[in-house]
Amino acid sequence: MSSDLIGNVYSEMRQQVRDLKSEQQRIAGDSERAETAGGFSAMTLAAANAMATAGGMSDGATHIDAVWISNGVRPGESAGAGTGVLAVWAGGAWRRVGDYAAVQA
Repeated sequence: MSSDLIGNVYSEMRQQVRDLKSEQQRIAGDSERAETAGGFSAMTLAAANAMATAGGMSDGATHIDAVWISNGVRPGESAGAGTGVLAVWAGGAWRRVGDYAAVQA
């Protein structure tokens, strides 16, 4: 009878492990989608450069870092009067999405 009890407990624990693995995979998939579905961080060019200088930026091959640079200058805007641009970190600089020019403020 003792071996039956152990067998039942073992079977129940294995099922719980399978359920937990399934839930973990579902959560991981949701997290990956949530990283971009909610939008982008917004910051000034100075703050974005400070973040980049601190390290930890993506390699550009498997992942990218993208931010809204709130004072970034769009084509036709004057320096110091930027209304914001979406930018990606590439080649050691923040680059505007669209023309890939280095972001200026």
